[in-house]
Amino acid sequence: RVKVVVFNLGYLPGSVDRKPTRAESTVASLESWVLEALKPGGCCCLTVYPGHVEGRREARAIDAFVRRLPDDVWRATDHRPVNHKPTAPYVVTIHKLRDADDLLGDAPRAARAALDDDDARDPPKEEDDEEEEENNNSQEGPRAVDEPATVVDEATTTAASIEEEEEEPPPSEEEEEPGATEAPSSSDRGIDEWICGRDSEGEWAVGRRRD
Repeated sequence: RVKVVVFNLGYLPGSVDRKPTRAESTVASLESWVLEALKPGGCCCLTVYPGHVEGRREARAIDAFVRRLPDDVWRATDHRPVNHKPTAPYVVTIHKLRDADDLLGDAPRAARAALDDDDARDPPKEEDDEEEEENNNSQEGPRAVDEPATVVDEATTTAASIEEEEEEPPPSEEEEEPGATEAPSSSDRGIDEWICGRDSEGEWAVGRRRD
């Protein structure tokens, strides 16, 4: 006989096939040997993961099972976080108080009824949980249906740019042509200029000055 039994339900860490534990096999283990193998004062601890399809079925079956265990033989406790989402993992402990001829009471029947009711309301899907998880968490690139819209936008932008270039008005005649230079001044061309002033004797005189 044993003092402690621990169940870590859900997926096996590091497993390749990604197959979760099943509600039917978990309840069958509790019913067939686990609870009977416990010594008085012993404890069975189950970590439950209701965040996936089979985990939710398993959680409902375990809940129905432990609620119907005889309270003079067992003390079942639900350790569930109250400030997390309902799908967060939680722990169920089953403490054996004493030995008895009827260890289980109506617990097995209640668990089977919960599973039958669950399957009637929500039949199990054919695809496994691994495919469901991959579909929900996949990080795919842009879908093909989005690509034509992007091509159309680029083409429209290119066409608009071409139209703007074609509609640009020609430069006016007043604007300088590229490479045009400023006309040289009269002094640059060496043109004579007439000047008027007084000569050395104080008389007015007109003459030419050449730069």
